[in-house]
Amino acid sequence: MAAYGARTAEIGEAAADREAVRHRPAVVAKAAALLGVSPDRATLIATTAATWAATLSRLPLRGRTVLLSAHEWGDNVRAAQWLCARHGGTVRVGPPDDAPEAWAAAIDDSVIAVSLPLVSSVGGHLAPLETITAVPRPADALVIVDAAQAYGHVPVPAADVIIGCARKWLRGPRGIGIGVLSPRAERVMGVSPQNFGPLDLDGAAVHGLSAALDAFDGRVTIPALAEKGARVRAMVRDAGLSVWCAPCGAITTLAIPHGRAEAVAAALDAAGIVTKWPDAARDEPLAPPSDGALLRLSAHLDTPDEALTQAIGLVSKAVHGSPH
Repeated sequence: MAAYGARTAEIGEAAADREAVRHRPAVVAKAAALLGVSPDRATLIATTAATWAATLSRLPLRGRTVLLSAHEWGDNVRAAQWLCARHGGTVRVGPPDDAPEAWAAAIDDSVIAVSLPLVSSVGGHLAPLETITAVPRPADALVIVDAAQAYGHVPVPAADVIIGCARKWLRGPRGIGIGVLSPRAERVMGVSPQNFGPLDLDGAAVHGLSAALDAFDGRVTIPALAEKGARVRAMVRDAGLSVWCAPCGAITTLAIPHGRAEAVAAALDAAGIVTKWPDAARDEPLAPPSDGALLRLSAHLDTPDEALTQAIGLVSKAVHGSPH
């Protein structure tokens, strides 16, 4: 990305953007290889939330149902509610469990879209995507997957629409992501994969994603992240702390007693340890409420085990009042 900036200074923004546009098909091919799809099914997109809302806005919502996962990302929930209210559709929440029979009962003839995050942001819940796509549904109903927390983290099964940013586990830049459209989605929405994403993506972001995809090795990274997450959860349990939800991969979310959350946050901040305190009511408003504040640990491969030991020890001390 720095080299692209230098190139822009050398030959001008318009000329550098033309070079980036010529480079774009090669980046799409790398993204398609990552997901195991044909390059003509993949495209580059901007942000996940904006692309998700644009996807839903292309569907015939009047008199139809948008079935949302209980773990759906909050921005998507709010966009679905607004679009359905405006265009005569209905929003319904899918089953809270992963049982195939529950999803089969939920997907009826009124459904125009089934939307879910493959990996939920707050707790790292892994959705039963293959179970859901196997359930019979109307010919124009699409399964839409938010893969923002999945790309580079867990394998991504096939669906009608898959969208996700590149800035999380793939370590790409902000403002760019990867989209996949099935032939069914192309027919229903009336748009080809090549015209699904914006044509004016920032050239620096295109080159940044290209470099991130070059650096990624799914044969190593995805299994190693699963192993790392299992080690973190073992460390958490050994420290007498509670894991919230049933997380997958490298995401581990802790349930911190409300009365101890401030002390935990202060201890982590003082040590310079970066974590996230998800706001479940905002981020996953359809999910059951949590009993306690939620603290998410997302350890990538370059997070040293010593740092994890330090972080979990600080949390345990702050929660229990003394070293556990």
